[in-house]
Amino acid sequence: MRKLWTKQVVLNIVIVITVFIGFVLLDINLSKASPNPEPMTNTVLSDTQPNPQAGDYDYKNLAPFKWDVAYYLDKNILNDRTNFENVQVSSNENKALAFYSFRKAYYRFEVETFILKGKVDIKRMSVVVFKDGKAVKPYLAEAAVRFWKEGDSYIAYWFSDWKTPTGKYEAVLHCDGKPVLRKTFEVVSRPPYKFQRTMNFLTLESNFPIYKTATKFNHKGEKVKFTELVSDWIEYGDLDGFLMLGGETSGIVNNGVTPEKPWDKSPLKNVQEFGTVLKEKGKLVGAYIICYFTPENGFIKAGYKPAKGVQYGANGQLTLKTWKFTSFKDEKRYKDIVDLAKQFNSLPYLDMIGFDFIRFGENVGYECADEFVRQMNIVAPSGWQYMTEDQKAIWLGGMLKKKGNIKKQWWLWQAHKTAEFIYNVRHDAGITKPIWTFTLGWNHGEEHGQDPAMLVDAGIIADFPMLYEATPQQFKEMQVSWKSYLAKETINYIPGNQIDAALMKSLGGRNPIEEYYYRLTQATEYAAYYSKGVFIHDIARAFFGRTGGYSYVEWLNAGLSAVSFLRWKKNEIPYSLSVDKNSFPGSKAQGAAYVPVTVNFTPSKIDQVKGKTFYLAGAGISCSQKFDITGKTNVTLYVKVNPNQSGAHYFAVKGMIQGYPSYFTFRYLNFTSAPPAAVNPGKEKGKSSVPAKGK
Repeated sequence: MRKLWTKQVVLNIVIVITVFIGFVLLDINLSKASPNPEPMTNTVLSDTQPNPQAGDYDYKNLAPFKWDVAYYLDKNILNDRTNFENVQVSSNENKALAFYSFRKAYYRFEVETFILKGKVDIKRMSVVVFKDGKAVKPYLAEAAVRFWKEGDSYIAYWFSDWKTPTGKYEAVLHCDGKPVLRKTFEVVSRPPYKFQRTMNFLTLESNFPIYKTATKFNHKGEKVKFTELVSDWIEYGDLDGFLMLGGETSGIVNNGVTPEKPWDKSPLKNVQEFGTVLKEKGKLVGAYIICYFTPENGFIKAGYKPAKGVQYGANGQLTLKTWKFTSFKDEKRYKDIVDLAKQFNSLPYLDMIGFDFIRFGENVGYECADEFVRQMNIVAPSGWQYMTEDQKAIWLGGMLKKKGNIKKQWWLWQAHKTAEFIYNVRHDAGITKPIWTFTLGWNHGEEHGQDPAMLVDAGIIADFPMLYEATPQQFKEMQVSWKSYLAKETINYIPGNQIDAALMKSLGGRNPIEEYYYRLTQATEYAAYYSKGVFIHDIARAFFGRTGGYSYVEWLNAGLSAVSFLRWKKNEIPYSLSVDKNSFPGSKAQGAAYVPVTVNFTPSKIDQVKGKTFYLAGAGISCSQKFDITGKTNVTLYVKVNPNQSGAHYFAVKGMIQGYPSYFTFRYLNFTSAPPAAVNPGKEKGKSSVPAKGK
């Protein structure tokens, strides 16, 4: 997740004061209510006594998932450990041949590998793969794949497609086009991990010691340390946990990066400080590693080999260039990542381990040309075996600038490498904790060499697609591509959006806060089964980022409102709140207006909330008021507000029922278009002092 914000103070005190004045003027007797109101003696939704068997759901006591490390038991069985038993041998003109598959079973992200041993004219040999009696071509290549000389063996590679169908296959060795030997293998997949409910996160991406340098506002508007602030907003929003940057290698001054100490020191300290505080409060805590993005010449300070791209020189010829990424081929970088993952796995206050920037980077990574050409059956130029790495990189860079299939083959091969990286790190670091990945959202990651299904096969419990840095039109295209992808594949996906006004352009006339909410809620519905959660990225940007003149309260409430929407869709909250922003009695001229807030209970959940008390509060305020909505399936509460500004007026509320997450919602209201008469809709006699009507 790229850092698009710089360290600057953009929070305008006037905006903050205005927002909180607006909350105070939400006159629904909130100021008179106790911060911890006593339970009502009469029940909600029923005139009878509470049913002790109903309403006993408590989301805080139901973990999003029960972790079982057995999820990491792999089904891609190695074949080379039992070669003697599995090798098929044939005698051809008194020359013994051994032909076998490297594995008995392959995950969908793996390149199928076939090994041939013996004295043979390799130019006469090829492999064709069959499924159900029909030849299956490798991706955008000819059916018959050729062999490459590697050591004392010959190797042939076969990689079918983005979603290779699972099942049994047969690799048939041919000589001069005629079958000689056959070897069966299987393509398998890993089922997605089972969740008990959604899990929703606040994130932090900071390579500064933010735990000690920043004091900002909690949900009450009190200035506190950043560790307290994070804990407060997570608790207030009923979120499940906190995911933070833990490992990054950058060239920032005084970050302590050397070849011996390749990780920025501040994120590591942030992990320790935030992790210990939040673990004590029973929250899920995760730390993630930025893998191959090493900005500000970080790869130089850490002693890594850079990823290589190409550019046109002054003479019009292609030359090599390097950028901000470290090469996937760099063994030291891989080892450093494994070592840090191993360290995170040992920390008692970390529950999850994440990986970000597990990709080659834009238009770089061409130093991997030789492996790519071999494994994807690319027709290489004459003399390929004699070309240097740089010559091969320049050739590949030139080919990718042309029209043809090679670009699509390059994307697919990168996706294989990305998933293979996760699989290998999981094994080499001995990871026993759940793993997640951040991936780019455009075209479900395909154009950047990332595939959610492959990553699941590699062992992640959830993919966190990033919706940000997309124009409104790109976001529309993203919706189409994700819906098509998820219609054919069941994935635990948890979308997130970045707090950044500059990126929240809208095609629908929405302001940045509304667009933030819109994109998050739309993404939760990419699949018919909905997402497994939402992540709000990130808490630092709400205070230091490009907020566009909107307060941190507005940004964070927008994220919490999206979480509420998903929880309601998944039946984790038994009601929804809606605010009618187009019709309400009163106007700014008369100094008061009544805003309709409707509580819509889910019919199938009414029995579960019998005996519960419903509270409505102004979002951002610690006090609340309880309401009796006895015998109702929905209720409209008229909330009195005193408009204190011209134009749009920010209005936010949250509903609460014990045992369930809070429901947040917000609207921007324009009182100048309201009806002229400020009419009090009236109060239910003997009930709450807040006017209400039920259906």
